[in-house]
Amino acid sequence: MNMITRIIKIKDCPSFVDFRPGADLQFKKYNLIYGWNGSGKTCFSRVLRSFELKENYYAQPERSPEFEFKLDNGNSIDQNNLTAFPNIRVFNKDFINENVFGTCLLYTSDAADDLLCVDLGGRRFIQKKKKTK
Repeated sequence: MNMITRIIKIKDCPSFVDFRPGADLQFKKYNLIYGWNGSGKTCFSRVLRSFELKENYYAQPERSPEFEFKLDNGNSIDQNNLTAFPNIRVFNKDFINENVFGTCLLYTSDAADDLLCVDLGGRRFIQKKKKTK
């Protein structure tokens, strides 16, 4: 199974105008990505998730994002062949929203106090009882 070893470029994606890191930025089997808010963590994870979903997350008519990564076998993968790296799995906030919170909404009692009813994931409404004096 192939593994990404380095970024060659990320261009025209949010947070990455024309990013081409030096050769010293190498990936290993496990990698932790961290940084300040707005530093590009989510953007980077969405670029990688494009290979998982087989569609370019950032492709739009007015923008042509480019990204390319080097694999440990010497080959490169990029935005033109999103099926070339099928074994990637990205655990980011999009994954959480789609697979954990996508089908169920959790309301605390404080959040629902001012509502007449509570929507439980679009399938069922719980009508609140009116307080009697």
